[in-house]
Amino acid sequence: MPALLLLGTLQFISNRQQEKQRRQMQLFSLNKEKELSQAKIDFFTTLRTRSAHRLH
Repeated sequence: MPALLLLGTLQFISNRQQEKQRRQMQLFSLNKEKELSQAKIDFFTTLRTRSAHRLH
């Protein structure tokens, strides 16, 4: 019986750590997507600004 309790506790801890890691990876991925979107916006804004200055 004590061994079963120990195994259950270890499984619970393992599951909790895996869930925490999954959430961290999701947050990391979301932040990278935001960074990429902002980099694209900055890039095309710069292109547009430079093009507008050349036309004048």
